[in-house]
Amino acid sequence: MSPRRRDYPDEGAMRRLEEAGARREEADAELRAAVYAAKDAGGSVRVIAEAARLSTRTIQNWLRDRPQHKGGDR
Repeated sequence: MSPRRRDYPDEGAMRRLEEAGARREEADAELRAAVYAAKDAGGSVRVIAEAARLSTRTIQNWLRDRPQHKGGDR
């Protein structure tokens, strides 16, 4: 067993933290995809924000920064 730095959690806690971070990234990508789909389906920013439990500003920013996609208006 190698010594660990004082400022690092133990191996199990570190692994749990890293796995949680990876799941969060996946969940964020899915949430953004759901926001884009809801907007494409005619949802308003306000309704999407309420359903996603995000601010309208966050939804507006995500839609503004949305990668190019095929289809109509944003």
